[in-house]
Amino acid sequence: MSTGKFFIGILIAITIILSSNPPLSYAWENYPPKSISSEGTKVSSPEQTQSIDSPQSIESAELPKRFTIEEDEVIKRELKRIMAEFRENVDEVPPVFFDEIKRFVQIYKTEPTTRKFFLNSLQRSKKYMDAVKEILGERRIPEDMAYIAFVESGFRINARSPVGAVGLWQLMPKTARQYNLRVDSRIDERKDPIKATYAARSYFLDLIAIFGSKSFLLAMAAYNSGEGKIQSCLRQLENPFDDRDLWHIRDCLKPETREFPPRIIAAAIIGNNPEVFGFFPAKEPQIEDEGELTHSPLLAKKSIEEKKIGVGTKKDETLEVEAKEIEQYHAKIRSKPIIYKVVKGNNLSLIADIFDVEIRNIMKWNGLKKAKIVAGQRLKIYPEKRLAMIKYRVKKGDTAEGISRYYGIKPKVIMVTNAIRNKNTPLPKGRMLTLYVEVKSKKSA
Repeated sequence: MSTGKFFIGILIAITIILSSNPPLSYAWENYPPKSISSEGTKVSSPEQTQSIDSPQSIESAELPKRFTIEEDEVIKRELKRIMAEFRENVDEVPPVFFDEIKRFVQIYKTEPTTRKFFLNSLQRSKKYMDAVKEILGERRIPEDMAYIAFVESGFRINARSPVGAVGLWQLMPKTARQYNLRVDSRIDERKDPIKATYAARSYFLDLIAIFGSKSFLLAMAAYNSGEGKIQSCLRQLENPFDDRDLWHIRDCLKPETREFPPRIIAAAIIGNNPEVFGFFPAKEPQIEDEGELTHSPLLAKKSIEEKKIGVGTKKDETLEVEAKEIEQYHAKIRSKPIIYKVVKGNNLSLIADIFDVEIRNIMKWNGLKKAKIVAGQRLKIYPEKRLAMIKYRVKKGDTAEGISRYYGIKPKVIMVTNAIRNKNTPLPKGRMLTLYVEVKSKKSA
């Protein structure tokens, strides 16, 4: 009898212990965490305190109330993919890190000001993202590191911070010069998205050399705080060999740096699956970026219908474009490409800029696998506007500025296509320039 009571007592004790510990899915069910300690080491709620050292399975996590089933599945899938891309064991990632990523996904998705910025950044990124990922991938740097530029600058090539960081990658002058970018009173190559990406890539490679091949998240944090701060935190570890990762130095980092990797990963999750989270950049009106308007189908529809641009072979032939026919219009007007000969100093970002096309399209039209081009190379360009290539012989006193006013084109186009450095410097008399002038039909003129 006493033996039976003993076993009953054991079963009751086990039941009490199990009922006092919530399931591992708790953190996902109660997202976002009610509070994070100032040390950043624990997730707290009125019912439970959970250490970041307790691994949590993504598969076992249940749907938080703020995400749809599809969004939740995409987040789980993307977290697995990105962690593998960054060479992290997903089962060793602290739950608080997943919570922070989901918190930023939610902020990007729902907070009005942030959502607007995110959508604008998505639209701008379409022009450069493929080339940026290609450049990073050439040296086996995770392509999702491109979302550092997304978060840092919103893909504004002229973005400038209060402390003097400039460009897509928000490089400081000293860092830019260290990686062979020219920064002076005349030229700032931090604003060149391709050159700046090569510089950022070199910086990432140096950070990986410092922190190790499995330290992409440490490199990401160092990009925000500087490698010196990360090294200082690592030196404080009791076991700097086994504990050499982001999770063990979280307490040492400022909140801005601690949140930087989750921000980037959250941006990558949405950026790679925009429609799932309610972002439809292709269907939204395009935005101005540094004074340059990137045309959307809706803007193109308006201009075509109002002006009735002639695109046929007959003098009085016009194309009345309905909404569903806009793509056919672009295909027809682009049927004959401009053959552009690359000159010294050119890169794909400059060429895309002057012809108002996307880098990825130039690469596609010309079968380019890499974003590198060389002087003398010939490229097929299909601009939206009808352009004619003409030759102009420089007269005494001519400048790029003066010629551009006469032909109604931007000085930058003449400078880029003819390797001219200063728009106001008189050009050598007799020099032959190549100009690209818009052709307008009599009806639209």
